[in-house]
Amino acid sequence: MSGTFKDAFDAYSSGGPFEGFGPTDFEAYQPKKWSSNAYTLARRKAKDKLLSLGHAVTKRLKDQLGPRELHGSDEAPTVANGKKVEAQWAFFVRDGAVRQKLKPLLGGTNLSSGHLFDIALHQQHACLCLRLEESGFAIGFVVMPTAKIDRDNIGAKLGAPEHRKGLLGLFQELPEGARVVFGEASSEVASISDEEISSWSTRLGKAEDRFAIELFMPKTDARLGEESFVEHASNVLLQFIPLADYLAWSEANDAAGLQLTLKKSADEKTKATAEKFKKGDRVTILSGFFAGQGGFLLELDPTTGKAKIAVGPASLSVDVKDLKPA
Repeated sequence: MSGTFKDAFDAYSSGGPFEGFGPTDFEAYQPKKWSSNAYTLARRKAKDKLLSLGHAVTKRLKDQLGPRELHGSDEAPTVANGKKVEAQWAFFVRDGAVRQKLKPLLGGTNLSSGHLFDIALHQQHACLCLRLEESGFAIGFVVMPTAKIDRDNIGAKLGAPEHRKGLLGLFQELPEGARVVFGEASSEVASISDEEISSWSTRLGKAEDRFAIELFMPKTDARLGEESFVEHASNVLLQFIPLADYLAWSEANDAAGLQLTLKKSADEKTKATAEKFKKGDRVTILSGFFAGQGGFLLELDPTTGKAKIAVGPASLSVDVKDLKPA
């Protein structure tokens, strides 16, 4: 699995099967507790249960989820969550290799936005989500205000009548009671019209409101406290996967035309790196079988980002980005 140690730890739980949520799990997310470290242990216990549920769902839906990775949100107040834990998330997000590729497009910070510190993984990328909060439990597809890539993609896609029609068709496949949440407002998907979907295109371009399509279960729902909830959660999440595939950005679903932007960014990076070197320079190889080896630059092609390096009697073709001055 791709990603950093921190990513892997985010999806760690103490192990054991899911045994159901209890009243104390929901109480750990009362508003008066959001910013207090005194309740971190209680949230940690709730997070363990949530991740146990997430791992169980992953086993059941491995093929349908594809390369998505399971992660968990922070249980303690941090800079990344604005120093308040309003809810606990177990979420499925695009894999680490794709996130790394998209990183150049996520680097900007909107200083006028009210979401300056929303930099956690689930805030930057659209995700399939299992979310525990004081009032209950939600399962669905979520795009936070700072998930610019996916918001741009959805906005561009829903500008076309045929894609709005496709989304309305997918709404019919969602579980009864599923709702669309845009900021503080919510509507059942059964009541959503083409005209309303069309209005989302402009609104998604503004980093203001959380956008979610989800099924919400109040904490009084007895199923949440049962071990068998794993099966129910899996069946519900399964119905949201086609929706996530239809809306979230991917190389195969590039309504916003990001491929050209990514290529331009990569080309500019390669060119900038290549300009640091000239023929005859002594360099060190940073990755691959010859990582750590020194050599001399024989040839350099900025258009392809490739360099020919002499290492002893041999010559190698190496990506310019994998070199540094010796």
